[in-house]
Amino acid sequence: MLFLGRILLTAALLAGLGYAALHLLVSLVEPEPREMTLIIPLPRP
Repeated sequence: MLFLGRILLTAALLAGLGYAALHLLVSLVEPEPREMTLIIPLPRP
């Protein structure tokens, strides 16, 4: 049972670190707006 608890604790720790990394990425990185051009091909009959 101790082995299962250690695995679950490790998985929870890794999930928490991943969540914290994503949260920092979202809060610190500000995207810069750029103009986009998308060419849509005409359908052929």
